[in-house]
Amino acid sequence: MSNAVAEQPHQFNCDLLIGENDRIRARKLFPLIAQVLIDDSLAERFGAIDARANNRKRHGRRAGLTAVLLAVASLIGLSISPLIKGAMPPIPTIVDLTAALLGVISFLVACLGVLRHSSKKRWLALRWCTERMRQFHFQFLIAHAVEIVEASKSQSSFDDLKKHYSAEMDKHFPLDDESFVREDVLENWKSALPLEPMANVWLISDESARPNAGDDALEQFFQAYLDLRLDHQISYSAHVLGKKRGPLRLTLDRRQHWIEIIALACVGALFLLHVAVVLGNLVGYPAWLVSMSHNPWTHVLTLWIAIVALGTRVLEDGHGIRSDVVRYSDYLCNLRVLRSRYVTEPTIDGKLAIMRRVEEIAFVEMTSFLRSAAKSKYLL
Repeated sequence: MSNAVAEQPHQFNCDLLIGENDRIRARKLFPLIAQVLIDDSLAERFGAIDARANNRKRHGRRAGLTAVLLAVASLIGLSISPLIKGAMPPIPTIVDLTAALLGVISFLVACLGVLRHSSKKRWLALRWCTERMRQFHFQFLIAHAVEIVEASKSQSSFDDLKKHYSAEMDKHFPLDDESFVREDVLENWKSALPLEPMANVWLISDESARPNAGDDALEQFFQAYLDLRLDHQISYSAHVLGKKRGPLRLTLDRRQHWIEIIALACVGALFLLHVAVVLGNLVGYPAWLVSMSHNPWTHVLTLWIAIVALGTRVLEDGHGIRSDVVRYSDYLCNLRVLRSRYVTEPTIDGKLAIMRRVEEIAFVEMTSFLRSAAKSKYLL
């Protein structure tokens, strides 16, 4: 991928040519086959489900962050309660009541927005569905390479191909019935998403004959797959990981970086506090160190730091940051290797084989995401 492409901001779902600007671009780059790449029915079904999936994800993440912050604040408030019992009323009562209320609210937010299994299950089922739609689209293109080339030359061939596409779309993703949004995928994820998932990857059986070389439409077909599938997935993975940086984007690698900084800072602060207490009690000099080692607020501060460190780790686990970094890094590496092979592969059969391999690792990445997301929880 050229540096110019790598530095462009990522555009979500432009691979499916949902937006008008994406379609205009496709017609310019692939004029012979653009009509096959564009499908209004796919755009309608994908767009509706994708919007709902994104809303549920945002709701869950915000609820998780809110619950953890409230829980941390509650624990900090409760930890100072014994030290302010002699303060002027009603300060002790206000602190105790506020800390307790924060704890109750944190629990309610967690129950309603995070720990509620059905909400998370629905989000993952919707996300599973959108990615299967994406896979269906590109699997159909791979399986019907010959028909796509013929459709560029004949209106009747194009009509037949679009009818077949629509029939397959209705079969897997009926417009008037959302039973294909399978929540049972998560209820029975061990059987629906096996550790060896290759048997389940193909929604479209690949029975296409080998297209003939030297056809302009075939060249555009291969270039379209490179642009819309390989380069788009590479761009998406780089975007998520933070390879394409923006000044205010809190990407995965930045989140991981800040979590590590906070964790190390907390460990360092705890170490220094413990050293100070040891020296204050054993050495007895200087006076301020002795005073600090016997000051109850020193022990309270130690608890605060430990609580902050714990809350940070809970956010990391709840967002699944560590597993996401590993998964996307592996996926990006595999895609770059396959892209390099794809652009240098001289044969038609070789290119088609690489395209099939891309679809397989995309499916594996999706199942890995479902597993890690299903297991991640905000538990303090």
